Amino acid sequence: MDMFHQSTSGQLKGAANILRIQPRVRCFRDRKRCAFTLVELLMVSAVMALLATTMAALATTVQISNEQQIGRGEALQHGQVAIERIERALLGATANEQFPGFIVMSQTINGATFPDTLVVWNPKGEPIDPSGLPRVNELVVFSPADGDASRLLEMRDSTDPSQVPPIANVDEWADLISMMKSMAYYDYDYGYGTSTAVLTDLMRTAEVTTSSGQSLGKRACIRFEQVLRPSASEWQSYKSGSTAWANLPWVLGVYGATTGQRQALCRIELQLRPGDIDSNDKQAAIPFFGSTAIYYQLER
Repeated sequence: MDMFHQSTSGQLKGAANILRIQPRVRCFRDRKRCAFTLVELLMVSAVMALLATTMAALATTVQISNEQQIGRGEALQHGQVAIERIERALLGATANEQFPGFIVMSQTINGATFPDTLVVWNPKGEPIDPSGLPRVNELVVFSPADGDASRLLEMRDSTDPSQVPPIANVDEWADLISMMKSMAYYDYDYGYGTSTAVLTDLMRTAEVTTSSGQSLGKRACIRFEQVLRPSASEWQSYKSGSTAWANLPWVLGVYGATTGQRQALCRIELQLRPGDIDSNDKQAAIPFFGSTAIYYQLER
């Protein structure tokens, strides 16, 4: 019995020791399982780097999109203001047989024509000679700035009371506009120079080149067009006796025994770039269109 008791007691003690050892071994194994291996650390680092790169790219995309929307909004505002100012000047124009309210001046470079200057007879008060030619101080000129085609100017020289040249004198008109542009940078507050307002500085520009690729400078993407009914040639044909009074293409057929109604239509097209982007990027250019018609009487 004593031997059996000792043997049983020894077995129980041995089992207890095993039970005490096993939790330690199990905990040690669990600790080994909770740790990261070098491969796992590298994989986690790669995933974190990928997430960081993705978030950075997303943030950059959002920032670029926001800047584009801000630039587009600014361009839309500039375009609307520019069109409105031009149309308002046209609606207040004075017109007669010698001067149809406005004229469009073009410049030809390397065979290409650029009708980018609009001259409007828009006196601040009553015109000095309603049946004759306007005075220089009664004109409002819309044209891109010399040396910076991205700027569209509205100019008025209120200090020059001289009479403008006839419309047919193209060279004299070119000299007059060139002089107004050159004086647009003087201080108008001291009584000289041309009063100038910059309608926008976001005009899209295009490079003009020769057939050999030589650059001839940049031109603003703006275009004015004049449409007269009856046209100048049709009116001249009537004056020469080739066309009868009743056969002239009067607008809506409005004419009488001594007078007829003439329409002078101005079409406007300009392109603006949304913010600080490549000014030659055609895809980013925003087009704006406008038109205004004025009506006046021609005497038989």
